[in-house]
Amino acid sequence: MKSAPFYHKRPIQDTIGSADAYYHQRGLTLIELLIVMTIISVLSIAALVSFNYLTNRGKFALMMSAVRDLEQGIESFYADNNRYPPDVTLDIDPGLVKMPTLAGPWPYWRGPYIEDWPTQTPWGDAYDYNYWASEGWTCGATIPKGIYIGILSKNYFSGGKIANFIERYALQRGLDADGCMNGEIQILFKKL
Repeated sequence: MKSAPFYHKRPIQDTIGSADAYYHQRGLTLIELLIVMTIISVLSIAALVSFNYLTNRGKFALMMSAVRDLEQGIESFYADNNRYPPDVTLDIDPGLVKMPTLAGPWPYWRGPYIEDWPTQTPWGDAYDYNYWASEGWTCGATIPKGIYIGILSKNYFSGGKIANFIERYALQRGLDADGCMNGEIQILFKKL
C-alpha cells in the first residue's frame, strides 16, 4: 500500500478582523514616517552642504589658476622690462595683454604676456592688479608695499563686497594679505 504524500494543509481562515491581519495591513505609523522623513532630510542637507563646499572649492582652485597665470605674466613682463607694470584700476589690464599706456615708454615690451585679461572670477567678481610702491591701505586694513592680485566685487567702488565665504576660505589658507574680513582679497605676489 502506497502512502499518499504528506501535505501540510493550512486551514482556510477568515482573517477579516483578526489581529494578525490588522498588523500586516496597517503600514507605517505617523511616528515611523516622521523618523524616516527626518533621516532623509538630514542626509539631504548634509549632501547639499558637501556639494556646495566642493563646488566652491573647485571654483576657488579655478580662481587661483587664473591668479597663477597673472603672476607668470607679471614675471615675464618684469624679465623683459626690468620693472613691474604700472598700477591700474579694477578689471583693467596693466600691460600684460597690450602695451601699457601709463608710465612709459616701454621699449623692451615683448608681450602679450598672457592671452587675455580674465574678465571675472567664477563667482562674477573682478581681478585687480595692484602695484603699491609704498604701504597700501585697503578697506580699513594697512598692508605692506608690494605687488598684489586683488579679488574685488565688480561694483567695488559703489560699496560692493565679495561673498564672505570666499574671503574666509582665502583667510583660512593664508592667502589674503590684509588678514581681515573686509570684502576683498589681496593676494601678495611679490614683496617690495
